[in-house]
Amino acid sequence: YDKLSNEKIFIEVKRLPIVDFEDPPKKKLKGLFQKSEYQRCSVFPDGSTSNKKDGCISIRAYQHLEELLKVVKLGNRGILVMIALRNDTYGFYPNYINDKKYTNKFYEVLENGVEIQGYKMNYNTKGVRFGGNLPLIPKDKLL
Repeated sequence: YDKLSNEKIFIEVKRLPIVDFEDPPKKKLKGLFQKSEYQRCSVFPDGSTSNKKDGCISIRAYQHLEELLKVVKLGNRGILVMIALRNDTYGFYPNYINDKKYTNKFYEVLENGVEIQGYKMNYNTKGVRFGGNLPLIPKDKLL
């Protein structure tokens, strides 16, 4: 609960488990990064088409998106936080190749008020440190 803005905030945290398993259309992504060439991105959810149930790799993650959308429609804040536990990733996107159902819901909730934030972490034997923001790759750059 945010006392300053007098609103309830619901947060779902997901780990970005993998990086690109197949490059997205590189032409479309050109210019998104500081370097001119494409750079590796994190992907969620992890899985393949053989793991699908009801058209989704992760029914649970899909349901979490639906819940965040519900709380936003009730006038609350809904935030999906995506965290990559590696520092060699430069953006993130939903697994549009293997899970179109989740991808469509992901961008739908974003367009309807759910905030989606990405961060990366640096970790080593000394511990874990904040590595900075991780930008979301826009829908029009993937689909």
